[in-house]
Amino acid sequence: MPLLGLSSLYVTLFDHPLESFIADLEDHNNGLAVGEVVNFKSTILNEQNIAVLKKVKDVQLTVHSALDIPSDICNPDLDARKSAIKMLKQSIDYSADIGAVAFVQHPGSKTFDVENGWELNSESLISLIDYGNSRGIRVLIENMPPRKAFMSSPSEFNEFIKTNNVNLNIAFDTGHSHMAGNIDEFIEKLSSKFFMVHVTDNDGISDSHLNVGEGTINWKKLVGDLKELQFNGMYVVEAARDPMKSINALKELLK
Repeated sequence: MPLLGLSSLYVTLFDHPLESFIADLEDHNNGLAVGEVVNFKSTILNEQNIAVLKKVKDVQLTVHSALDIPSDICNPDLDARKSAIKMLKQSIDYSADIGAVAFVQHPGSKTFDVENGWELNSESLISLIDYGNSRGIRVLIENMPPRKAFMSSPSEFNEFIKTNNVNLNIAFDTGHSHMAGNIDEFIEKLSSKFFMVHVTDNDGISDSHLNVGEGTINWKKLVGDLKELQFNGMYVVEAARDPMKSINALKELLK
């Protein structure tokens, strides 16, 4: 049976305290088994928040890398790129400190528009995956919205896997894939590598992080297809507001 989880995004985005997220995680009425901490703003992994997270019980923790631009891994400036990688490796260290089971990393953006962007992206991701392995942290690569970042399509993921000969773990973002129009293709070709599914809805145009049923994703088909393929990983709700609506919807879909 898949595990139900909750991302701190709804707390992080509005600078609400980490403790309110933990209260939701530990409320047994919610039936949550996973909590994903976004390493940003009020839920950043600093000394104070790490001490709080170490006290969390009965819930597996995961960490989502920082959302701000300094975490970009495709900067053609070597010093800037090294600085970004150093920061992300420190985040992996913090993840190990709190006993997290996984660390979610976005591929690099195409902001810099350089010819070797794909190579820089691959080199940086492999460095982070290897470092995660050295710290006992599974680094998950998340699929991205089309055009703005690398690795928005199954073909890019397959190229990355083949070129780097890596046993890749994927955080499959439903909202990003919906924007790219390739949910069915991702599930068909790469679901065996899904460690986690980020549950977020939208209209196929804007990455608005709506709850299940508030956008245009066919959730009955999506969850049904994954059930058929015996997906037993994590469903982590990444809604901007009122995420319990998605948790309750998932409970019904998974019956």
